[in-house]
Amino acid sequence: MTTSLRDQVIEVIKRVIDPEVGMDLWSMETIEDLEVSEEEKEISLKFRPTSPFCPLGAQLAFVLKDTLKKSFPKYKIDVKVTGHLQEDIINKALEKYGEETTEEKAEETTTQ
Repeated sequence: MTTSLRDQVIEVIKRVIDPEVGMDLWSMETIEDLEVSEEEKEISLKFRPTSPFCPLGAQLAFVLKDTLKKSFPKYKIDVKVTGHLQEDIINKALEKYGEETTEEKAEETTTQ
């Protein structure tokens, strides 16, 4: 039996554990609007930390994006934080983080 790409993405999300609670982000129901497109090679989701003041919200968002990128290197990964006091700042940093890693990989490919 083959596993759908969406199910594979969920399994990867389950590897990201909130150290304060000891549970994975998927089981904690902090992931919303998960969209997986094989055609467009894109995975997008919203991450809602457990509270608007969650001290680990930004860190967990970056770990989530990095974990997905490592598991699906050919896909564009779009993680947006919602429901956090600093969501605008975190989302700008997440967007830039994605651009830097994509640009670095493009540079590596052209210089080899």
